[in-house]
Amino acid sequence: MVSVPARREQVMYAHRRGLSLAKSCTLLSVSRSALRYESRMDAKDAPVIEAMRRYSAQFPASAIAASTSISNEKACR
Repeated sequence: MVSVPARREQVMYAHRRGLSLAKSCTLLSVSRSALRYESRMDAKDAPVIEAMRRYSAQFPASAIAASTSISNEKACR
């Protein structure tokens, strides 16, 4: 099974090779609206990841357990 981001890349490759966007999307089973999709998860997770990095730099020995508790705490909010 091919992931959706990979199929979007394939559509853009086919388009660069001369196939229209509509035909590329139809051929690869990707909706044309999906071409403009951008994940917001990276921006949402950035504060948590930064907190984990700061903590692991400050306390390297206990970073794994603390990272788990930080991520669980942020998820509950």
